[in-house]
Amino acid sequence: MEAGYYMKLVDLKVAEFLEELARGSPSPGGGSASALAGALGAALVAMVADLTLGKERYKNVEDELKEVSRKAASLKDRMMCLVDEDSQAFDALLAALRFPQDSAEAKGKRGVEVQRATRRAAEVPLEVARHSIKIVELAEVVIQKGNVNAISDGGVAALLGEAAFRGAVYNVRINLSSLQDETYRKAVEQELRDLEGQMAILKNGVAQLMDKKLL
Repeated sequence: MEAGYYMKLVDLKVAEFLEELARGSPSPGGGSASALAGALGAALVAMVADLTLGKERYKNVEDELKEVSRKAASLKDRMMCLVDEDSQAFDALLAALRFPQDSAEAKGKRGVEVQRATRRAAEVPLEVARHSIKIVELAEVVIQKGNVNAISDGGVAALLGEAAFRGAVYNVRINLSSLQDETYRKAVEQELRDLEGQMAILKNGVAQLMDKKLL
């Protein structure tokens, strides 16, 4: 496909997307794959919530799970957008790196554009990381309170959310390393450490909950 394909990666068939991912091009790459993992996790959360609604056994949690379903659907939609936004951000960075350097003025302009594009390439996966935390939080709710016949789906949702998070963090950090704005770098690194702490707690809680429910 031509370079403009990324305008709607999410509109590709699964097989087509996988072919794009596998071919010898850096975009789409791990950032888009991480966002897709998050979208899949959010979709599974919505599924488990919806499989719970309308059943007498779960009437006392119906309102809560309606809200979980709504939030999960919103996260799914945003993560799908981020699949494309990550690819676009990386392509913009590659374009900036190709700017001419045949004069001091050109080099200066290139430097500014590279820094701007690099920052955007960090901001997209940072958003993925933030949303991934929310997905795992919602997965924990459906595991705890949702349809017992879909417990494993809730567990998979949490795993996908964690995978999205880890992949996103990798992509934030690789771009941070090229940024000259030390204040911004330090602020984002602190946020990443905070998010990693949250994810560690969530991961352990979900694992214990899954063991309790399944064993």
